[in-house]
Amino acid sequence: MDYGANNMTVPLTVNNDLILSGSLSASGAAGGDIIVRGNWNKTGSFFPNARAVFFQGTNAQTFTGATTFDYVLIDKTAGSFTLNNDFTSNQTLTFTATNTVNITTGSNKVIISNTGSVARTGSGHVYGNLQKNIPTGTNSRTFEVGDASVYAPVITAYTGVTGAGDITVNTTVNDHPQIATSTINAAKSVNRFYTITNSGVTGGSYDGTFTFVSGDVDSGAITANFIVNNYVNPTWSTTTTGTRTSTTTQATGLTVYGDFQVGEPGTVTTTWTAGASTTAWTTAGNWSNGVPTSSTNVI
Repeated sequence: MDYGANNMTVPLTVNNDLILSGSLSASGAAGGDIIVRGNWNKTGSFFPNARAVFFQGTNAQTFTGATTFDYVLIDKTAGSFTLNNDFTSNQTLTFTATNTVNITTGSNKVIISNTGSVARTGSGHVYGNLQKNIPTGTNSRTFEVGDASVYAPVITAYTGVTGAGDITVNTTVNDHPQIATSTINAAKSVNRFYTITNSGVTGGSYDGTFTFVSGDVDSGAITANFIVNNYVNPTWSTTTTGTRTSTTTQATGLTVYGDFQVGEPGTVTTTWTAGASTTAWTTAGNWSNGVPTSSTNVI
C-alpha cells in the first residue's frame, strides 16, 4: 500500500489491528499521519516518510515486528502498550499530555537513534530497556525509565568520549539481590537498582544521576547521606558521590557500567573469591568487595 503516493493531508485511522505483511509508505504531506487503535503486527516493510504514528485507545495494545519510526506518539488514556520486538524512533518519541500508559518492553528495547529524542508532556515512560546513542565529546542524556508505577529516570553526563556507541538503561524494583556484600546498609537504602549496559562507547567518563521517589526509600534513611555502589558480577565497587537531593543521588567520574545501588553507607562485608593469580591477602582481586580492613566483615 503506497499511502505516500496519495500525499494525503488527513490521518489514516486504523480502529482495529494493523497487519502489515506487504509494504506501507506513509503520506508525503503534512497531516497525513497514521493512527493505530489496535495491535501493530508487521512482517513486511514500513516507510515512515517523516510522518507521525499515533498509538491510541483504552485497550491493551501489543507491538509485534521490529519497526523504525520517525515520529511516534503514545497517546493512550488507559490500557497498556507492550513490545514483542524492538521499537526504534529516528526523530521524536512523545508521551502526550493526555497519555497515562507506559511502554512495557520486557526483554526488548525502545531504541532512540542518534537523531532521535524523547518528549514527556504528560505521564508515561519506558518500563524496561531504553537505548540511546552516546556521541563523541561532551554530552548529556536523560533516560526516561521507571517501573510499572514510578518514573525513575537516569541522567548520564559524559566528557571525553572518543568512540560513539549506545547505552541501555533500566531500573528494577527492590534492593539489588547482592546488596548484603556491598558497602550500603540494606535497611537504609533506595529499594530499587539501576542497570546501565554499554555497547561501543569508548573513552572518557560520565556522571550518573539516579532518581527515586520517597516511597522507594527505607524508613529512617537520610538521603543526604546516600552513596552509590556499582556491581559487576561478582564485585562491588564504591563510587565518588556528587550532588544529592531528596530524590536523586549522583555518582561522578564513572568509567564502569553494570548495576548501581543507592543508599546509606553500612558495614562492609567482603568475601574471599580467590579471583587473582596469587593467593595474597592484600590483593584486591581476591576479594568481592576490596581488601578487608579492621572494620570489615570477612566471609
